[in-house]
Amino acid sequence: MRELNGWAGKILRINLTNNKIEKVDTERYIPKYIGGLGIGLKIMWDEVSGDVKPLDPENKLILMAGPLTGTLSPSSGRLTAVTKSPHTWPVEHTTRGNMGGHIGAEIRFAGYDGIIVEGKAPKPVYVAIHDDKVAIRDAIHLWGLDTYDAQRQMIKEMRDSRAKAMVIGVAGEKLVRTAVIIHDLKSALGQGGFGAVMGSKNLKGIVVRGTGRVKMACSPKELLDLVEYTKSLIAAPLHGIIPPPVGSAASGYRARDNLQWVGGPKKISIGRVDPKDMNRMSLRPHEADRRFAGKMAAYHVKNIGCFSCPVACKSYMTVPAMNRFGIPQSGEFVCLSATWYSPPASTHEATFAAKQLIDTLGLNPWDLVMWVFLLRWMHETGRITEKEAGIPFSDEKKGGERFITTLCNKIARREGLGDIMAEGLPRGAMKMGVLDDVLRGEAAGRVMLCSHGMWDHYDPRSYSQVLGLTWVMDNRDPNRHEYPGMVLFSGAKIEDIKQVAKALYGSENAIDPIGKITPYHPSKGRFAISIDHHGVIKDSLPTCDWVFPVVLSPNPERKYMGDMSIESKLFSAVTGVKWSEQELDKAAERCWNLHRAVTIRDWKTANLRESHDWLPEVYYTGLTPTTPVSTVVSATEGGLDRKDFETAKTDYYKQRGWDEKTGAPTRKKLEELDLKDVADKLAAMKLLPA
Repeated sequence: MRELNGWAGKILRINLTNNKIEKVDTERYIPKYIGGLGIGLKIMWDEVSGDVKPLDPENKLILMAGPLTGTLSPSSGRLTAVTKSPHTWPVEHTTRGNMGGHIGAEIRFAGYDGIIVEGKAPKPVYVAIHDDKVAIRDAIHLWGLDTYDAQRQMIKEMRDSRAKAMVIGVAGEKLVRTAVIIHDLKSALGQGGFGAVMGSKNLKGIVVRGTGRVKMACSPKELLDLVEYTKSLIAAPLHGIIPPPVGSAASGYRARDNLQWVGGPKKISIGRVDPKDMNRMSLRPHEADRRFAGKMAAYHVKNIGCFSCPVACKSYMTVPAMNRFGIPQSGEFVCLSATWYSPPASTHEATFAAKQLIDTLGLNPWDLVMWVFLLRWMHETGRITEKEAGIPFSDEKKGGERFITTLCNKIARREGLGDIMAEGLPRGAMKMGVLDDVLRGEAAGRVMLCSHGMWDHYDPRSYSQVLGLTWVMDNRDPNRHEYPGMVLFSGAKIEDIKQVAKALYGSENAIDPIGKITPYHPSKGRFAISIDHHGVIKDSLPTCDWVFPVVLSPNPERKYMGDMSIESKLFSAVTGVKWSEQELDKAAERCWNLHRAVTIRDWKTANLRESHDWLPEVYYTGLTPTTPVSTVVSATEGGLDRKDFETAKTDYYKQRGWDEKTGAPTRKKLEELDLKDVADKLAAMKLLPA
């Protein structure tokens, strides 16, 4: 094997059925599939058939780092996962996840580009990796432990406190469809049910200690120069602020006189932002503004970040009262995981307990928040009583502590009604006979179920057809921040944002002010395609979605333009593969087309337009959400225009070179992307459009 830069050159394959451990040559996949997500999709295409179910031993849990992981490249401490998902609905298809923290870098320091887990152990086990020493160890003593205690014990058994671990909680052990994998205090492989897949293999977790380093083609100074250049353009994200009181017109973000951006080499005055101006809802710049406002502010200890992070977006908090719930009193607080349970009457103890419970039990807040909304509606309308549910709804008026602890434990342990809820919102709602209400009826505007069985927090009805396209073309909630980052988080004036959009996507019409959607324009399709490609790049290098791509900069001297080429510059510097922005984009396009091919195989139809690429009925009727949550912006009345959105889909397919009738890649497009083998395989399955 030749010496590589960036990539380690080895992927660890662990078969839990026969205890076989081997190393796979990374060179067969690079640079064609970049790393991370690209390699994960290729492995799924080659090795997991469309007939395999998520919880079958034949399914694979693929955990991939990338060529930037373990370097000082900004926000590169990420780990990407790919598997067949038990979470997605109505079809269990292949999906992706992404985790922060430090374990991705530790895997690289141990000498691997990733880990493939396959098969099923006859009893609970965990995997211990210390450089080239890899062992499958008994985990019967760990089964049933929460994620914090399990990690501590695994690290103790490694006899090295510098080891890093990722584990499942009780929810993963009980095969809760939406269960997550937790690393450290907060980092999670969330959407997709990765915890259930790990649990189905009787795998409690993986612990890693690496003592090596990542070899780079460039000098440390060359990389650090790129790092400083990146930091000079980005503004730190401001997420997870406690929402405003119900009915308040003010945003949940802090705005004040003399606000300055301090991310670059000099301070730049931004001035006051009207909190009612939704298009300048938050500025992502200032240390004080990254801390939590409202009732949790007193418990903030410090901001912390993932490996090689220039932002430190997470709040480390300590709430001593957690001891009376038997819950750890300290944890990391960020985004929806922090605020998924924070109704007006809730205490700070209930809010923090909700956050700690999802992390220690291994639950997914994106699914739980829908259950809270649905159960409230069912209780208010007399469809379920407190006794029938076994959940104390009345406690919500007293602070919510009993309500939220009961709810989380019932779901994680599959007890009573929790056994139905553990199937995920759409499947559970179907069993309870209220799915139609969720999709198009009374409950739809409150629950906010979007595509793939997942909750919508950036509503296409308020933002744009751009986000509608990214929703239907992905295999999970896209959760990409380029569009809301421009119109919601940037703090830039709408006229300045439109000029940036014109330069990047060919027209000012690529961007709409929040709540004022204009008819579809082809520049919106170009924007959606850019989001998809940069999503692949972020998950393949991998980097953080809250940092890359750098679309905007707060600096008026640049006319607020960011630099979309930074990822290709970092990739080229570290690997020595001199790819331009356009060449890296072409590789991302290849991976996205492979993603589409895998989806066609999973759905067993080439006509994804009519089967996969849909939004629930509520997105066209315009029912408005009634409960504000964190960064949610309520939908405007009227919804999307169905004919206009179908026009958007047609144009998206056309711009991609896909079949406009079915939304499937054509043979011509696949061969253009050096995917002839994929086209041949689809043709053999009669899944290639004519």
